[in-house]
Amino acid sequence: MTDQSVQETVQAPPWPGRFLALLRGDDVRTWQDKMLKRGWTSLVVDGIYGPHSEEVCVAFQKEKGLNVDGIVGPRTWEATWKAPIT
Repeated sequence: MTDQSVQETVQAPPWPGRFLALLRGDDVRTWQDKMLKRGWTSLVVDGIYGPHSEEVCVAFQKEKGLNVDGIVGPRTWEATWKAPIT
């Protein structure tokens, strides 16, 4: 099974209820880990949403046609799991 077909059947975990921007925590680590698995290999999974995480977020939001603000809100969070890998 390819990662693309898995993307179609996997549900996003519940949005953690806080906007990820310049924060630390397990929710940040979860997002970073998923982005790394999606191919954003320059991202360090350290649980710290710093400037590089924000750069990756902005690039992802542009790529997926989302509102570009560099913040992992509910739509960006869901797209992290559900949007096709390109």
